[in-house]
Amino acid sequence: MPDKSLVIASFKYGLDTRRESLASLPGTLQVCQNAFINSGGEIEKRRAFVLVGTLPAGPNDGLIPVGFQDTDTGIMVFSFDTSPGGLPTNIVWQTLVYPQHGGVLPPGTVSTATYSTSFKGKAFVLINFDFTTVTFAYYNGANVPQITDGDLTSLQTLPVINTLATYLAAIVNRIDGWLAHANVTAHQTSDSLGYHEIANAGSVLVMSPPGVHFTPVIENNNSAAGLLGVNLIDQNYQGVPNIAASTTFLLTAGTNGTITITAPALANGSGTVALTGGAINFDTDLPTTAADVVTAINNLTFSTGYSAASTGVQITIYAPFSFGAVTFNATVVTTGDITTGTTPNPPQTKLVLSLTPSTISGQFDRSGQFHKAIVAAVTGNSGTVNFAWVKCNPDGSTPVTNPSILVLGYATGPSNTVGASGTYTGGTGPMFIDYFKCTVTDSGPVPGTKSIVFTASVR
Repeated sequence: MPDKSLVIASFKYGLDTRRESLASLPGTLQVCQNAFINSGGEIEKRRAFVLVGTLPAGPNDGLIPVGFQDTDTGIMVFSFDTSPGGLPTNIVWQTLVYPQHGGVLPPGTVSTATYSTSFKGKAFVLINFDFTTVTFAYYNGANVPQITDGDLTSLQTLPVINTLATYLAAIVNRIDGWLAHANVTAHQTSDSLGYHEIANAGSVLVMSPPGVHFTPVIENNNSAAGLLGVNLIDQNYQGVPNIAASTTFLLTAGTNGTITITAPALANGSGTVALTGGAINFDTDLPTTAADVVTAINNLTFSTGYSAASTGVQITIYAPFSFGAVTFNATVVTTGDITTGTTPNPPQTKLVLSLTPSTISGQFDRSGQFHKAIVAAVTGNSGTVNFAWVKCNPDGSTPVTNPSILVLGYATGPSNTVGASGTYTGGTGPMFIDYFKCTVTDSGPVPGTKSIVFTASVR
């Protein structure tokens, strides 16, 4: 039995195998197998690895899951296969979807989880596929598009230009304040009526926030499938104003009483806010009372975010812009004999028709011929317009009671340009005067019709 012993009270020098054990300072740890040092400096045996369950085979030839991660719902298995069911206790399955080409992966694709972690209790994972070098990120099962914006992978066939345009528009629309529409273009500057878009496969109409000027740069234009190009359509355009969610009702009858209106305080429909700040008394008649209600709501916009407008007895209430595209109902409480309804007044057309020139006049040439064109222009239309050109009486009526030799190359359809013509071979003659009418019809969601009677005089 040795006459001396050495007691090691701690391992304050940590793990150090650079020196031989006899040359190391007391308190240096050389080997620790199947154990660990706890915060109190004591040696504890490690916990054993035990089997918690066996995953069943996947429905698609037993596809192997691409990774595992501990989450707040248990040990998560993520895969591009659907759950086979029959999972062990505390094992949850999360199916990931390939974010491009309709979510379809080529047969036999090998996918690998190169990294995963738990963020706020949810799985964040990076996935690689054997057919591309692009790394895709997923959080809580949803693709994180900002990681791969601008990267497209060609699987077996090149995506059609319509699909590529949709991809680009989606990328732009994820940038705050920017707006993009896919597979459309515009050949005129924007105005209060909108962007005047027309269909054009593969084209993307990109609009920056007000005051932000940009110039797209094409880095590679050597594709054998086609060329890329950019075109500045407009700049310094103030844009189309935000359209808030709205609800409309009518004051249908009443001669006395009060009106009180409340609405949701939050976009999810919860809470209540007093839009009118109390009861609004009946005032003179229903249109005046509606105007008083609107004034009361707008006086509190600074605190509620709601605003309102009235047309006659119709009241429209607008939710805050920050609510976005929500559906909400205002609560209207009336007293006395005031009643309300929900049938809105039809929208009024803003159709405007003009002619250039406003009248036709001139003289027969030496051969007795006369020809002159007139062009119609339309603004404020809500959809496709059609023109009808007819000879008429001075008051615009038909049929013509006193026609002359002048005729109009008129028709009904999309043509906005016609020509007036005539032939006279009797030498110097009188002044010939005829009347014609141009009628435009708007077949859009806000239909309307406008007509102009114009004269054609030739000597």
